[in-house]
Amino acid sequence: MTTDGRPRRLEHAVHRMLVVGLAASGLLLIAGLVVALVGHSPPPEGPPPISAPLRGAAHRGGSELMELGLLLLIATPVFRVAVLGVDRAREGKLPSAAVARAVPALLGLSFVLGVG
Repeated sequence: MTTDGRPRRLEHAVHRMLVVGLAASGLLLIAGLVVALVGHSPPPEGPPPISAPLRGAAHRGGSELMELGLLLLIATPVFRVAVLGVDRAREGKLPSAAVARAVPALLGLSFVLGVG
């Protein structure tokens, strides 16, 4: 750890980001479940297009809220890796920065190819 405490602050910021992402995802999942149960909304028939959770959440669709919560749950650790990759690049640790940049890129590519 350096004397200026920067790594410690980064660890705390990343921790807060993970906690907030988890809490927001949990709230979206619970809200979507409640809306789906109370509104008696039908289950989705197949994988939705990527824009469906955002449009459905704006109209308070239960399954769309749950899908948005799952997307947020997936995106939270990916964002963590991206933030730590930027930090590694600033520190001059280029091999670990390259790996940290490759992980979100590969996950994003697999997400786009998987949704089709």
